[in-house]
Amino acid sequence: MDQVAPQSILIIKTSALGDVVHTYPVIHYLKTHFPDCQIDWVVEKGAAPLVKSHPDIRHTFISDTKKWRKSLFSKTTREEIAEFRRRVGKEDYCLLINLQGNLKSTLLSFSARAKKRVGYSYGTAPESLSALFVDQRIHPPKGQNIRNEYLYFVESLFGLPAPSPMPVRLTLNEKEQEELEGLNLKEGILICPFSAWKNKEVSLESLFKLLLHLSKKEQTLYLLSGNKRERAIAESLSQRTSGLVQLLPLVSLPLLSHVMGKLGKVIACDSLPLHLADTAGAKTLGLFGASSSKKYAPLESLNLQGSCPYGETFEKRCRKLRSCATGDCIKKLPVQTLINFSEKWSS
Repeated sequence: MDQVAPQSILIIKTSALGDVVHTYPVIHYLKTHFPDCQIDWVVEKGAAPLVKSHPDIRHTFISDTKKWRKSLFSKTTREEIAEFRRRVGKEDYCLLINLQGNLKSTLLSFSARAKKRVGYSYGTAPESLSALFVDQRIHPPKGQNIRNEYLYFVESLFGLPAPSPMPVRLTLNEKEQEELEGLNLKEGILICPFSAWKNKEVSLESLFKLLLHLSKKEQTLYLLSGNKRERAIAESLSQRTSGLVQLLPLVSLPLLSHVMGKLGKVIACDSLPLHLADTAGAKTLGLFGASSSKKYAPLESLNLQGSCPYGETFEKRCRKLRSCATGDCIKKLPVQTLINFSEKWSS
């Protein structure tokens, strides 16, 4: 394979949002070394905007397995699955790369025709049985950053070095372009303090004091929130800071990447906003507790890693991320440490 330029490639990386952005360097690698290759992508519905807006992706094949599992025997579901299989099966790919490595992604990959199928080895796949259904098994070394782990697949296949990173300019539709212009953004800092998992979030009091400190530095601060819980907290923080922190309206993921690029600086505690900001060319400060910053932070990010109060160590994510009753690894980060890191980062 390393001697032949692939004409068509199918990427299987279905979720989650952050994991999809982690895969962008693979696309950059392929397009740098094989600019004429056509790249398609199988992705779950929730993460589809991050793939459809990528300028180097030809076709996006959207699966909705969460919905399909709930109504597997309904006529609508059967028709949607049949249409998915028909669309994916139209192309005869030179190469299929399964970067998800679980049984769900393996089942989805069966719809595709490919001369060669590549995936994780038995010892590294998230679900080892998936390794049965590939022609070549890749065994990434332990301890690598997640981006380098995915790059290892294509470097092993083609024997060519990874190119220098480049910002990804996601494509905006006409409405998103108008929304971006209407925001009238100033250069400043975007704060992304929320996560789907509360044990990844700093305490509200620490966040408030950090915002107060940053606002005194005469920098424009924007606060990102998503669902109702996050919005209510963000509004409260804005009131407590006497309006010094501006609330960013709910925007699409492609538009958010452009917002991050315009502001130039992003502080976040979750993988998605950190990597989305990094790919947009923004400077990032990562706050980590239950996940390893070495594994999941952008390579150029400055990161503050909390320590487990129970003495647990982990290479990727803490096994108690969802069940820990306290989240003290990040919630008890000293406020002054947060402030000191922000000073070092913004200087």
